[in-house]
Amino acid sequence: MELINLGLNGNALLDPFTARAIRAAPADLISVKVGINLVNTDLMRRRALATAVHGFLDSVREGHPDTPLLVVSPIHSPLVEDAPGPTAPDPDAPVPRFMTFGDPADLAAGRLSLRVIPDDLSRVVTERAAADPRLYYLDGRDLYGERDFADLPLPDLLHPDAGGHALVGERFARVAFAAGGPCSPRTSRLHRHHASAPSHRARAAAQGVRQRPRALRGNRKGRGALVKNPRA
Repeated sequence: MELINLGLNGNALLDPFTARAIRAAPADLISVKVGINLVNTDLMRRRALATAVHGFLDSVREGHPDTPLLVVSPIHSPLVEDAPGPTAPDPDAPVPRFMTFGDPADLAAGRLSLRVIPDDLSRVVTERAAADPRLYYLDGRDLYGERDFADLPLPDLLHPDAGGHALVGERFARVAFAAGGPCSPRTSRLHRHHASAPSHRARAAAQGVRQRPRALRGNRKGRGALVKNPRA
């Protein structure tokens, strides 16, 4: 597998330029992890979240209409599970650790926490799935949940250590690459077969219907590239 990682070190924020970069890159599989950076920066309110995710996915789909696309919600992070951001390093902590300036009471006014985001992401994927059968959703708490924190705590309350990363990777592989999963060989073969057939736009063009020029399609060589924006 040839991996292209578009994680932006705390700044994966559903930016349109990131969606355009994914749109233009050849890929057989795409995963987008959304949420933790939005909370850490206190970037938006709940009213804007679903709209921003729809717009991001719309841009990706312009270049990859049939590529298996997996949307992943955040893993468990107790610091902002039930409180909004913004977060910052705690200057009084004896070891590197984060703190949040957010007030849980502000969640009622639309500020985001990790308890809120999975519901909205799941709803977006469900709304789109009828017309997009290769769109998938994975709850990040199935990769690292509240019970895992007792055995493998997040050292700084936000980021897994090496053991936590290994656990997340193993669970992701079991789910994503399982038979019928979004990254399974069969799903990828179906994508390549479907991509080789005339697209909806090509059929429409043949019928004389005007379409917007499409961006670069998925990888025809089957190199197994995975475009990933892991921690939006």
